[in-house]
This record gives sequence, C-alpha cells and structure tokens, in this order.
Amino acid sequence: MAKLNSGTRVYGNITVDTNLVVSGTTISTTSSTGAVTVAGGAGVAGNVYVGGLLTVTGNISSTGNITVTGNISSTGNIINTRITPRVQTTTSNATPTINTDLYDVFGLTAQAANITNVTVTGTPADGQKLLVYIVGTGTVTITWGASFESSTTLLPSTTSGTNRLDVGFVWNAATSKWRCLAYG
Repeated sequence: MAKLNSGTRVYGNITVDTNLVVSGTTISTTSSTGAVTVAGGAGVAGNVYVGGLLTVTGNISSTGNITVTGNISSTGNIINTRITPRVQTTTSNATPTINTDLYDVFGLTAQAANITNVTVTGTPADGQKLLVYIVGTGTVTITWGASFESSTTLLPSTTSGTNRLDVGFVWNAATSKWRCLAYG
C-alpha cells in the first residue's frame, strides 16, 4: 500500500503496485502526459487531478473529486459516484450546432425562430446518450436534419408554447444517427 501524507503534491507519474490511499491531500499530474497507474484499488478522501491517463485495475472509491482530462481505464468499478453531464446552452438559434465530443446535454432557451436544421459534430460511441431541450418564446417548428432518426418514438416537430421540450437520443452506430428514444 502506498500512502501519501496530507499536503503531499506529486508532479509527474505515480505508479502503485498494490493500493493507493490518499487522505486529505491532492494527487496532481499537471502536464497533459502525466499518468497515474494503480494495480490495486484507489481509496481517495482528497482530490485527484490527472492530466493524462488514469488506469486502475481495482475499484475507485472517492469522497473527494476525481478530475481526468485524459482517459480513464479501469477493469474495476466506479462505485456510488455521480457523473456530472457536460452541458451547453445557447439562446435562440435557427441552425444550432451540437458537439457531442464536448457535451451530453444541449439546451436552446428563448427560442423565437423556427429550427430549420440541427448540425451535430463529434465522433460519438455506440450507445452514447444525448439530451436536447428547447424552451420557446411560443410554438416553434423543428426540422432536425440528417443526423437524427425516429425510433418507435417519432421525432417531435414542434414545441408547445413556452413549455420546455426535452428530447432523449442514443447514438445508433448501425445507422450513424441520433435515434429519438423519448420526449416530453
């Protein structure tokens, strides 16, 4: 077991062969290439910032924050942890663009114009989720565009007055489209 005492800062790579226990401290790799590798489990009571790859072959348990700007690779579980969605909002736009590499939720507020096309950028993974919400200043029509498809749930074509319309999508790798799962 590796133990870092309170106030310890580590710059660069951290490799631990068994368990990593952090209490009241920050593990930090400030460069984008810094990496943390833990062959056991990671129990963290402080905060962890990883600029590169975080690899854990056991479980990750944290009462602090874990911030990874690179990738997380784990053969274990991330337990009892809220994953905060990445949200982008913008005001009225007839041709909004959503980057699904950067955002999980896209909101249009004060939508006054009819939506004539929604453009999606990014490289989504099969099964990736996307939530789009629209709050109009009145009823507006929606033309979703070529990146979207209906399922057993049809794509909504209008908003209802000033009520918020939430539309849930999943990436369908077979058709390379965002499939509408539900709306309300």
